[in-house]
Amino acid sequence: MQMSEAEQNVKLVQNWVDAINNNDVERELSCWHPDGEYFIMATDTHYKGIGDIRKAGEVSASMISGQPSAGRKQITNLFATDEWACVEYRTDAKVSGPISVKNVEILPKGVSKTVRQQVCIVFHIRDGKFELGREYFDTSGMARQLGLNSSDLASFYSSMADQLTS
Repeated sequence: MQMSEAEQNVKLVQNWVDAINNNDVERELSCWHPDGEYFIMATDTHYKGIGDIRKAGEVSASMISGQPSAGRKQITNLFATDEWACVEYRTDAKVSGPISVKNVEILPKGVSKTVRQQVCIVFHIRDGKFELGREYFDTSGMARQLGLNSSDLASFYSSMADQLTS
């Protein structure tokens, strides 16, 4: 029996999450159209095309340590239609200093903090690949966990976009 498009889209999202959890960058990127767009809504950050999406992942990975690869993203809810998919997942990440962004010290050298976050991503899917992704999460909750104010945390995330042009 052939899978419906909705079932195929659920499998696509599961494949993407599994690729991230297994540090398989090429498999992760193979889920995207070459001109795919990814928005982090909470920080007004936008990535366009595989090159930007690759760099964004590399920058993100360089800021996170101690995150178990087998469970980096733990899916808590996933559903899809023929064109759209929505996934919610939990992350538990250990962030280690030194991290400074735009002259704001996020974490000093030798300091680590564990951050727990619920994330929701809505994908538009065309021809079996992601065309668009919009990620949503609670920046205020993350700021509290890191001991930051919300504007410092926004600077932290917007710096990821700045690093793409460096």
